[in-house]
Amino acid sequence: MPLLDILQSVPILGFLSVTVVWFLSLSPGRVFGAELACVFAIFTGQAWNMAFSFYQSLRTVPEELEEAGRMFGLNAWARFWRIEAPFGTPPLIWNMMMSMSAAGSSSPSPRRSAWATPISRLPGIGSWIAVAIAQKNLPAIFEAIFAMLVVILIYDQLMFRPLVAWADRFRIDTDSPKTSRKAGP
Repeated sequence: MPLLDILQSVPILGFLSVTVVWFLSLSPGRVFGAELACVFAIFTGQAWNMAFSFYQSLRTVPEELEEAGRMFGLNAWARFWRIEAPFGTPPLIWNMMMSMSAAGSSSPSPRRSAWATPISRLPGIGSWIAVAIAQKNLPAIFEAIFAMLVVILIYDQLMFRPLVAWADRFRIDTDSPKTSRKAGP
């Protein structure tokens, strides 16, 4: 946990200034290093939120579930997979959605820096928008925005909605009011 705290406290641009140069040196003159740098930027934009969310879920497993695991004689590995991981799944899925949007907003940052010119030539919607802005091509800008909306809708409908529906199986509702029996007539 202290290592996560230290690494999370360094802004993503702090990582990129060192790692982009290293990734570019892995394959000089080729696009592969720039692609690795972008994947790393996207990963670091997503990892912290999800790691802290899952950690918090593990720390807040209800005592009743922990006790049930002890009663069934679950070892640490079985307790993790049968109690803790299912309990942490719903918040992890929701934080995955938030992290994906955060990574989407932070991944263009290496493209903006002067020393990362190979990255600015990588294919993608961000490059499409950059070229359209440079050419002052308003229809191309709107086409790129429309393409981003389509990608977001596809992610939402084909990936996140099914994942949220699946994760709801593991949700434990601790805030619901107790149902009381009414006296019959």
